[in-house]
Amino acid sequence: NRLIRNTIGMGGTAKLNNNFTLSGTINYVKTDMKTPPNGTSFGSGSDFGSVFGDIIYTPRNIDLMNWPYQNPIDGSSVYYRGPNDIQNPRWTVNNAFVGSKVQRTYGNLMLKYDIIKGLSASYRFGYDNYSEYQFYSVNKGAADGFPLGIHQTTSASNQILNHDFFLNYLTDLGENWDLTVDAGFNSVERTYQQNGLRSTNQLVFGLFDHDNFVNYTPNGLDYLVKSQSMGVYANASLGYKQFLYVNVGGRNGWSSTLEKANRSLFYPSVSASFIPTSAFAGLQNSNFLNYLKIRA
Repeated sequence: NRLIRNTIGMGGTAKLNNNFTLSGTINYVKTDMKTPPNGTSFGSGSDFGSVFGDIIYTPRNIDLMNWPYQNPIDGSSVYYRGPNDIQNPRWTVNNAFVGSKVQRTYGNLMLKYDIIKGLSASYRFGYDNYSEYQFYSVNKGAADGFPLGIHQTTSASNQILNHDFFLNYLTDLGENWDLTVDAGFNSVERTYQQNGLRSTNQLVFGLFDHDNFVNYTPNGLDYLVKSQSMGVYANASLGYKQFLYVNVGGRNGWSSTLEKANRSLFYPSVSASFIPTSAFAGLQNSNFLNYLKIRA
């Protein structure tokens, strides 16, 4: 097995003199992974070669580590059963590989403007993009799945663009009451694209290159998916002495993944919450209960 992961990130906030506040973060992650197949098994052995799946069907009296696992002439799997119908797990470790290489960049940029005391407007842009290369490779001579060998590769990219504009208002209504109102607009665009190729019938043992295989099957591995969703929302919260709250809100969303007649969906919400640890003096300095909230 191999897993290498490198991550770098940074962020910051700048408060300007003209009531603007600018903040943002950016992150970069690079991952390189390679492992033998280790999926589930069905019946006697695994369908496509699995280290753990084939070990399960290995008797305890078989000396696995000293048993030969590879034919010295053609490189095929060798195991204890006469028909050789279960793949030697050690052959799988040395001749079957699954892996991926991922590069991901994501972050956000936010601009906030304080209009008056208690009222602010904000815009936030979010970005998430990754590219991924995946491979599944098995030398010829396997007892499970692809006895003639297989080399399958896919290259994919996924991008998410997120736009948020929202208003926030907070005020006190007398000595005991406070009101918080949030309203905004959200838009999310998603684009996923994948290209791939499956090659079977390996010519030269040990060489994983599409030119080293006889048959090619691109069908079913290439596709493009785009979607967009938008929504407007509002929420109001009325609080009493910071221990009793009533919330009323709603959101109307539109999604391109639904039929035209059903793309608009409205989600209303009403809730109430009570915080006993703030309401009762006997619980405010409790040694066994720091915070308790009841919500309905």
